[in-house]
Amino acid sequence: MAYNITVVFADEDGETFSHIGSCDDTAGNAVTWEDGASTLRLPSDSSVYWIVDVIFTADGTNTHVLKLFVNNKDTGERIFNSMNLGTTVNRQIQSSPIAIAGGSSIKMIQAASP
Repeated sequence: MAYNITVVFADEDGETFSHIGSCDDTAGNAVTWEDGASTLRLPSDSSVYWIVDVIFTADGTNTHVLKLFVNNKDTGERIFNSMNLGTTVNRQIQSSPIAIAGGSSIKMIQAASP
């Protein structure tokens, strides 16, 4: 079962922007972003950005977690699909934003478990 995610970022001034990606529900595959790429590059005009929200349209059938990689390194951060559904009132990332340096490359890899 394929599903979509929206990742919301904020810069140092609190300005937000988002990117939409699709997941094919296959462990080991990366999220595909709206430009067709599997890697998302943050702008370099701010020294730091925060992932302030992640919204899933559905939990996967085979995958239930996204592993966050920054500049091809596993950050250890895990984004749980079921905790970030659009219908969830208090989503995981909203209470604990993830800081990422400006200009970094981001990849989110689908996984069955953490």
